[in-house]
Amino acid sequence: MTVALALIEEAMQHIKCFKHDKIFYGYTGKVYKLREIYSLVEKRKGNKDVLASALIYCHGIPVRIVFVRNRNKDTKRKWLAILSTDLSISEEEIIRIYGMRWDIEVCFKMSKCFLKLAKELSSQL
Repeated sequence: MTVALALIEEAMQHIKCFKHDKIFYGYTGKVYKLREIYSLVEKRKGNKDVLASALIYCHGIPVRIVFVRNRNKDTKRKWLAILSTDLSISEEEIIRIYGMRWDIEVCFKMSKCFLKLAKELSSQL
């Protein structure tokens, strides 16, 4: 079980980009893989970032999944799935919070490279 799934099962508030195509999710009373859910949900027209969203179940726990446009031209998947265990926040807020989290990760990675820590840490593990 992944750390993300453990957090979901512990009912902790969590926002994460999800790529697992081996995990099955509950949607409309049936079980699907993530890409299958994307093909089933109604797509939005006019919104340049949010393609669709849905309330799904992950290990029996309700979560909101927001499908956003993948801006990385090097991949064949045209969307990313951002999952949130907090059902009270809007899709835009989910994207905003995930964007802040991603900025922090990029900052940490750049800092480690600048301080030459990335090589040191990976050799110690």
